[in-house]
Amino acid sequence: MKTVHLVDEGQDFLEWDIEDGKVVASRPFQGWLWEGTEVHNTDIQPGDILDITTPRGDRTTLNHPVERVEEHQQEETLHARITKLNERIAVACPGGAHVRATETNPMEFELVSPDGKVLLTRSTLKSMGRVLRQEVM
Repeated sequence: MKTVHLVDEGQDFLEWDIEDGKVVASRPFQGWLWEGTEVHNTDIQPGDILDITTPRGDRTTLNHPVERVEEHQQEETLHARITKLNERIAVACPGGAHVRATETNPMEFELVSPDGKVLLTRSTLKSMGRVLRQEVM
């Protein structure tokens, strides 16, 4: 996975996490709009203009050039996400609740009680994750 930082030209999104050619997160805002966007550039470099297909099927170019690119190992990224979420949950819910990757998809999360009961599912956590990422990062 890579994080593409975009030149700040006043837009509501400054970073995209791209995995396997698809946007999986947009920060600080507009995840609802950009997640699922296909990025056609294969070797993204500073100054590049991204060639994309939106989730609605529109092929276009992004108006904001790339500022820099960070490459991440998937395991490190997943571990970092879970660690950050668990730090926040420990403060908010001091009782042993924690976040873990789901059994069906290791890139999705669920909140689990100390006795192993799933308290929140992916859809709820996805919304929470956006807020937490903005606060943590």
